[in-house]
Amino acid sequence: MRVAIVDPASWSLAYDVPLAEALARAGCEVTLHCATSPHVGLPTTDTERLVIEESFYAGKLPLPRRLARMVQHPIDLWLLARRLRDEADIVHVQWMPGRSLDARVWAWLARTSNVKVTFTAHNAQERSNRLDTEELAAFTAVVAHSDGGALALKRRGLKHVWRLMIGAYDQYATSPDPEELPVELPADAPVALFAGLLRRYKGIDVLLDAWPQVVERVPNAQLVIAGRPVDVELPDTLPAGVTLLPRFTTEEELGWLLRRADVVALPYREIDMSGIAVSALACGTPLVVSDIGGLGEYVGRGALTVPPNDPTALAAVLADVLGDPALQQRLAAEAVTAVREHYAWDTIAEYYKDHYADLGLRW
Repeated sequence: MRVAIVDPASWSLAYDVPLAEALARAGCEVTLHCATSPHVGLPTTDTERLVIEESFYAGKLPLPRRLARMVQHPIDLWLLARRLRDEADIVHVQWMPGRSLDARVWAWLARTSNVKVTFTAHNAQERSNRLDTEELAAFTAVVAHSDGGALALKRRGLKHVWRLMIGAYDQYATSPDPEELPVELPADAPVALFAGLLRRYKGIDVLLDAWPQVVERVPNAQLVIAGRPVDVELPDTLPAGVTLLPRFTTEEELGWLLRRADVVALPYREIDMSGIAVSALACGTPLVVSDIGGLGEYVGRGALTVPPNDPTALAAVLADVLGDPALQQRLAAEAVTAVREHYAWDTIAEYYKDHYADLGLRW
């Protein structure tokens, strides 16, 4: 079976690559169509049956990057869709930067060929920028990463909804340490981490409001906030024990931070599921997350939940974890078991095989 995974702007390479590798190990001929990332370049892999192609934005126009991509995207998308009529049995679209334009092109491919076209709704619920139902209806099937996400899509009238988990991003568990550590932390300090783009919906302000209460109970606790600010205003003076890295972190830096942390805090206001969450679990690092979207599904698998927008509740649970090594160890053990039993990419690839068979495709 020929599978094409399409991520035009390389927004989720950490997801795309392990999924593509697992499908290749399961016997598919896989091509990942993406773009060179300004941070990590074009991804590489040693897995057989997998080819990675820079199918988007390869030509360098004499325009600002954002404007150049707006010009190039429709052309690259159309050329790729025409190719895939003859080169793929199933197309798995990850993102649609052009939204309705992309949806029309993928609907055309599904309508005029025997190719099955699926889409991963990474923002199936809880996010204000989710795709319209009409845009999703263009696809043979739509993938959700949580039970709540799948239910939300079905309530919108979509008939073919697949509930398939995000695998554990175990590349961060095994990545080498960076040549220069991104932050100096006391060796004996318990560390909480927030990592990822700094967006308002992620509740950075809630975490900063909670932190002084954490330090009252765990005086030597440290908080690292690592990520490029997008739509948040950060205070000029940070609470005691807080280190801010307001920039993109490399893969090696992120891996080191996840392994060094004793807990990862995700006090989101809106979300379906989180790539940072499964990255932490892959490193055996416990989670404290808002009880929204699909994050509650991590309870019993290395996570504790708190109500959103509640600094006092967040502080209490973070202090419990940071001040109790036995609790840390229990949650870390849950995470290790969950990664092995629920979030292994090879297991997820087998689920995809079953769903592809439901579409009449044969291996």
